[in-house]
Amino acid sequence: MVLNNESAPLRTDYSFLLQTDTEHHLGTSPLTKLPIGLVTSYPIDYMHCVCLGVVRKLLNAWTEGPRSLTKLPSNSIKTISEHLLLLRRHIPTEINRKPRSLCELSRWKATEFRSFVLYLGPVVLKNVTNKAVFKNFLLLHSAISIFISSRHLEHIGSDTAGEFLKNFVQHCRQLYGQEFIVYNVHMLIHLKDDVNRYGPLDNISAFPYENYLNRLKRLIKSPKEPLQQIGKRLQEINFFDKKQISLLEYDCIMEHNNGPVPMQVKGASAQFKKITFKSFLLCVVSHKKADAYCMLRDKNILQISNIIKIEDIILLVCKRFLCYNSFYSYPISSSQLLINTIKNLSNDYELVPISNVAAKCLVLPLNDKEFVSFPLIHCLDT
Repeated sequence: MVLNNESAPLRTDYSFLLQTDTEHHLGTSPLTKLPIGLVTSYPIDYMHCVCLGVVRKLLNAWTEGPRSLTKLPSNSIKTISEHLLLLRRHIPTEINRKPRSLCELSRWKATEFRSFVLYLGPVVLKNVTNKAVFKNFLLLHSAISIFISSRHLEHIGSDTAGEFLKNFVQHCRQLYGQEFIVYNVHMLIHLKDDVNRYGPLDNISAFPYENYLNRLKRLIKSPKEPLQQIGKRLQEINFFDKKQISLLEYDCIMEHNNGPVPMQVKGASAQFKKITFKSFLLCVVSHKKADAYCMLRDKNILQISNIIKIEDIILLVCKRFLCYNSFYSYPISSSQLLINTIKNLSNDYELVPISNVAAKCLVLPLNDKEFVSFPLIHCLDT
């Protein structure tokens, strides 16, 4: 089914109950007896609509089907695949699935499509696809980056992201043809309404439920009575959680004594390789480079060389990137999304209190001297 009209009157809870759209209704739903809105109480799930829907459809359009202006030549597909594989070692711990080749596209999971639209796509597509296709993708990337972050929604606004998605759908019709505007693509123009109603996309996403299924599976130790096993284990977990008196905001682990320790640090101090927060971890660059980048509250990007503790004070021993530029300028300056190209790492160490850290960063190489930094959106709002 192709949906052509992007300005049709919106279906409301009241019009649904009245069945004003006679072609939509086959009868009276028993759900009408519930005290809920049968339109507004069913938000769009971006895991299925965007990640498994639109992003996968775009990648399939570039790699499969008949030759067209938007289908990539085999050498471009190979270039993107090789680039994705090269980026595997730069992926931090919080992104649990490393990028795979486009040859394995049929086996990609929803989290891989999410990583592609939020972080990897702008890097691997630049200078490989034609400008129209790349700019069209940036409309989707920018809009979802805004909709998924309460920080971006506050500073940029849902109206801007909603306009990006309307333009994306219109441009898709021109680039990929009328038949491309299927249900998932059309639903993008309605995402803004659900975000305005429920907040950032992760509030109404299936990702937390999918992630928790894996946790439930690990509670099952034998094929006999699986539901009873899950029930008992959850009861035990809830009991011990209630007994827990307090949780530290962060915890330093993997103590060592290999430095570096700046000269201005005086007195006894402990050194650590990792520090864990509620939603992310940071570590020293010598242990795992992909987890060694963070953004401060003043928007500067740091590479962490050591973590030291003096009494109850946690300090990061860091080097700062000195040069910053926007990675792209359309449809919005990437700097507004805290995405920047960075280069010129300082030679000098500096001490930074852990309280100054605003977010962990994903830092991907562009060439030998230049990198692009993305704040991990899930920890940007914590």
